[in-house]
Formats: sequence, structure tokens, C-alpha cells
Amino acid sequence: MSLIIKKIGGSLLKSDKDFNTIAAYLAEIYPKEPRMIVVVSALHGKTDQLIREAEALSLTPCYARELLLSLGEQKSCALLGLALEALRIPYTIFSGTHVGLSKGQNGDYEVDKIAYETALQNGIVIVSGFHVVDKKLNLVNLGRGGSDFTAILLAHALKADTCELIKDVPGVFNTHPEWGPLGQFFKTLSFKQMLELSGQGVPVVQKEALVFAQQHHVPFRITDLSGSGTSIQ
Repeated sequence: MSLIIKKIGGSLLKSDKDFNTIAAYLAEIYPKEPRMIVVVSALHGKTDQLIREAEALSLTPCYARELLLSLGEQKSCALLGLALEALRIPYTIFSGTHVGLSKGQNGDYEVDKIAYETALQNGIVIVSGFHVVDKKLNLVNLGRGGSDFTAILLAHALKADTCELIKDVPGVFNTHPEWGPLGQFFKTLSFKQMLELSGQGVPVVQKEALVFAQQHHVPFRITDLSGSGTSIQ
């Protein structure tokens, strides 16, 4: 049975009510695709708020700072879980220090495959993006846009059949949405072409996630909830 990974971007999560929309979207898919991992971002603007709160007290990198920054994604996990609960869709949440993703001293990443495979037998798996842990279970962030990286890491480690980064745009264009009307739409792009667009200021995907996907040959799609999208491979 196929494994699908869907990353829900913060641009789709403007308020708590948006989790009802996402839950309904997932509930429609779930009967046909029960092996599904959903990586969630923090609500739009929440990470910036948490960074300001942290910096108001200390600029020193430390466990307390990462704990605070991780709360945005953990809240999103809880809200999506509650929305699925209301629809009677089974789920498991992997978040915080229990995210099942770790980073070694040499920069490699590991996934608790047994824990994920076990959870997939019992419903949708909701995963907090942005943070992994080190060997001492200290939280380590993956940089801004790190939920993209989380999804691609899981797709690589678990050999997912499909990995989708779901955002508020229907795919990749050759202009940034904030610049004005969208330009040329791309149905497919190579990793190299996507990196070139990123270098030109079209930040649709986190660069670190894109480089990892290229190095490890992890194809993925950028799409909105309509499901059209741009394939990167």
C-alpha cells in the first residue's frame, strides 16, 4: 500500500478554524490512502512571534529558546488532531522531542522507522515540522521553512510514494506572489532549475530541503489543496 506525505504550510493556517478545512480535506482522502503522514507548520506568523518573545529575554542559543520556538508546530499538531477527532478520523501525533527524527554530530539524519510504521497502522500520522532532536534529545531547528525539510527527510527515509508540499499557490511560477500577478507556471522542474529559481528570489521551497532532495533523489510536488501543482524531480 502506498505511503503519502503531505506538508501543510503555514500560509494555509491563518486561524484555528483553518484546521477544520485541512481535516475535511484529509478525511476525504483517508479512506483511499490510509497510509498518510501529515507534516504541519506553525500558524502563519506564529514563529516570528515566538522569535520576538525569545529575543526579548535572551539572544543566547539554548534549549529554552528551541523549546519555545517548537510550540508553534506543536500547537498546530494538537489543533489538527482535534479537528480530525471531531470527524472520527484516527491519528497519532509525533512532536517535540518525540518527533522521531534525529540529527547526528556528522550532520546525517535518522528516522525512527519502526515507530512511524507502527503508527501508520493506526491512522494518519501528524508530525510537527521545523525541529528534530540530537542524540541528547535537545531540540534542533531546521531553519526557517524547515517543515519542508521535515517532509522531504521523511519521504527519503520511509521511501514514500508521494511527497507533497501544500502551500497557498497552485505550484511554481517564475515570479514571487508578492511581486504582483503570477508569471509563467511550471508543470515540471528539475532540482537544478528549482535551485536556480530559488537563487533568483522565488522562495517556494526551503533551499536546504531542496539541496537534500537533489542529493538524495527525492521527488516531490508543490501544490495547493486543489492538487494540480508542479513536480520537482
